[in-house]
Amino acid sequence: MKTILIFVALFVAFAKAIPTVDVCEKIENVFLTVPDPEDSSDQPPCRCLPEEMGAMRTSRPFKEEGDGIWIGCTRQYMPSVFRALNALNETLISHLWIWNSVINIVPSDMFAKVRPRTLTLENSRVGVFRRGVFDNIGHRLKNLYLKNNILKSIEPNTFDSLTGLETLDLTGNKLTEIRARDIERLTFLETLMLSDNQINYIEPGAFKSLTGLKTLNLANNKLTNITKHTFQGLNNLEVLSIQGNALLTIDWDAFIHMKRLRTLDLGTNQLSRIVLRGLDNLQRLYINNNHIKSLQNVTLRDLPDLSVLSIDRNQISRINDNDLSALSQSSRLASLSFANNNISVIEGQAFEHVHELTVLSLQNNELSSLTSYLPSKTGEYTKAPFLKPLKKLRILNLSHNKITAIESDELNTLSNLKELILDNNMISKINPGAFNGLRVSKFFINNNRLYYLPDDLFESWSVEDLEAVDISDNPWECICGSEWIGPWLDSLGDRNVPSGDLGCLVIRCDNDPEEPEDARSFATTIIATCLAFAVFALLIGIGVLYVQQNCIHTVPIKRCPSDMVQLIPAMESLSYPNPFSAEKGIVNLGGPAAPSPKNKSGVAAGDALSKSEKRVRFGI
Repeated sequence: MKTILIFVALFVAFAKAIPTVDVCEKIENVFLTVPDPEDSSDQPPCRCLPEEMGAMRTSRPFKEEGDGIWIGCTRQYMPSVFRALNALNETLISHLWIWNSVINIVPSDMFAKVRPRTLTLENSRVGVFRRGVFDNIGHRLKNLYLKNNILKSIEPNTFDSLTGLETLDLTGNKLTEIRARDIERLTFLETLMLSDNQINYIEPGAFKSLTGLKTLNLANNKLTNITKHTFQGLNNLEVLSIQGNALLTIDWDAFIHMKRLRTLDLGTNQLSRIVLRGLDNLQRLYINNNHIKSLQNVTLRDLPDLSVLSIDRNQISRINDNDLSALSQSSRLASLSFANNNISVIEGQAFEHVHELTVLSLQNNELSSLTSYLPSKTGEYTKAPFLKPLKKLRILNLSHNKITAIESDELNTLSNLKELILDNNMISKINPGAFNGLRVSKFFINNNRLYYLPDDLFESWSVEDLEAVDISDNPWECICGSEWIGPWLDSLGDRNVPSGDLGCLVIRCDNDPEEPEDARSFATTIIATCLAFAVFALLIGIGVLYVQQNCIHTVPIKRCPSDMVQLIPAMESLSYPNPFSAEKGIVNLGGPAAPSPKNKSGVAAGDALSKSEKRVRFGI
């Protein structure tokens, strides 16, 4: 029975797709008959494809004629596209998509023979629309996408015929201003995208007629101020983005009538003061990347539905006990981010007003401790861990601070914590019991200064609950016989996700109980054998050198008469100044010199020679 039902469903889907396939075949045949003198190829400038067979498939059921058919034209010049579209006979289609073409000027009869529900004309250098260009399709067109062209202004009456339009996307053009006359007839518009232009002026009341608008995107323009009347009439607006402008001042009454606003993005401006109140449905507020120096310049009152607040990348240096007091009315606030500020001090009761938080981001600040010290009446200071009130916290990010130690009473109250991120700090000590009561699933403490961890530090953690652990890039000091961290990491398997070097934690000790005895014995035998061979080779080398230098022979050496000849004179002969015989002139090669005959003065005859005779005899 189940097989039959599946077959019937497939048959019905195929039957629904048959009409669209037949229509596409007819359209394709028309395109093939259109002569194109600018293109010598056999390929038509535009193609037709049923949405059920292509990437443009929609979840909306087909109810009207033309649903499920889209025509695409790409990499063409305007005349080619114009000829192809005008060869049709007032054909109803779901989507006409023209992209990456060159259509600088769109003629008034460009869409005379085609009736799309959605029109996309993007990345095609469109700069001018002729008057009445949308008159033929205005009653049917619901979505108009004109992204990434070169429109510098919206000519009067250009969109007047688009009375049923729901989405208008002008992202990535060169618009400089928005005036009421440009869009006042678009009364059914729900989404207006004006981001990434050069808008520096919005006429007061320009959006007054857009009472049904739900999304307005003005991001990445050049606005410098918002007046009380800038958003007049947008009572049903739900999403507003003004991020990426150059806002210096805002008249905060500009938002007071937006009772349905759910998301407000004021990020990446030059605001130094924020005052918002009475936005009953506001859920997400972004004031990141501004010039806020103190939380005393941030006033957020009567925001009961606020759940996400981002104050990242400002110039805040401390969070005092009462700085967040106005947020006590926002009982649904779950995520609070102060990343990339200059916070060095958080007072002990600062987070008491936002105790329902589940996500807290404090990364990239100047915190050196998780405890503040409060002066008492006696003049002494008492410890106050500032995270203590956050009993529902699930994600805590403290990476890239200057924290030096984790004390035993700073995190114990966070019994619901699942992700603890402490990497890139200066932590050199974690006290025993610091993690008691925690059952985290993700733990990152890499790139710190830890060399030792207490044995029972993770005693309350369940290995089965852990999903990711990184303790790499610390100067670990391992002691064989008492090291437990390495085996603990091994028990995690692929849940140990080191981003750097684990040092000695990956080196096993000789008496590591996890290593089999046979493996240790075999390794010891191999090492001893290698050492024995090395010592033996060394002894052989020493012996060879000794034989070469001392002429050692195994056969006794017999003495010859010539061995007795004294080649070097004895010390006695070196004591006489003249080694030659005075009488016979014979060199005395051995033994004591013969005494020389003396003259009458008692001087030896050899000594009485004149200098000239000495030169002759001795060759001097």
